[in-house]
Amino acid sequence: MPKKIKDLMVKVDEYTNSKGEKKGRWQNVGAEMESDDGSKYLLLERWFNPAGVPDLTGKGGKSIMVWRFDLKDNPGSNNQSGPPASTAAAGKQQAQNEFNDDVPF
Repeated sequence: MPKKIKDLMVKVDEYTNSKGEKKGRWQNVGAEMESDDGSKYLLLERWFNPAGVPDLTGKGGKSIMVWRFDLKDNPGSNNQSGPPASTAAAGKQQAQNEFNDDVPF
């Protein structure tokens, strides 16, 4: 049975916490998976659109960075400072809610 080995995340915002430290807000966009035969593949969330990832550099970059985090080390886990793990689930639910209208075709 395939297993999840890494989280795939993009940085969508930055903020300064109450201690004056600059932090990032992260969105989980998928996973790196490993199949039974040891081959690896990426599984992206269907709602993920790379064009929607903001350019936080302000330089008009043409690429985005997708980070691979160990399951225990991603910014959304309880082991690291960062947004709570529920942030990714809330973002996914919000994206799904925005497209719940009836399409006439």
